[in-house]
Amino acid sequence: MSDADEYDRQYRVWLSSRGADALDLERRLENLLWRQRAMLRARRPAGFSALDFGCMDGVFTFALERAGAVATGFDVSPAAIQQALRFRGERLTPRFTTIPPSAELFELVYCAEVLDNIEEDRAFIGRLGRHLVPPGALIAPTPSARPPPCRAPASAGSSPP
Repeated sequence: MSDADEYDRQYRVWLSSRGADALDLERRLENLLWRQRAMLRARRPAGFSALDFGCMDGVFTFALERAGAVATGFDVSPAAIQQALRFRGERLTPRFTTIPPSAELFELVYCAEVLDNIEEDRAFIGRLGRHLVPPGALIAPTPSARPPPCRAPASAGSSPP
């Protein structure tokens, strides 16, 4: 089984486990995962070119575009990219592809929940870095079951811990 076939299978399993809401782009954008919201805060994409590497069906790619980025989504799953294209409809953007960007450079590369699936993660990060225009930024969180604990704000006049 090829990587594309395996990721298509995983995408279909994910879709069937989520029900009708999985195919509601607006609902999914309104309910982005906390780590997706954190990525948007970590490096505001407005005015930048951004690659969503491992975009699945492109929901975060749409979030990047709505936040002002010129966004491109890449995934190895043809089924997921086909759904991204259905979400996009007649619009021309964001751009989606199953062909890895080769010579194209971006100011921001987002790569969420991919590193935990890569054995040679250092080499993979190096390959992602080749997509960056200096001084670009790579934002690549790995999964966590829950958001990080919140800190209570420091009281007025005191130093943060």
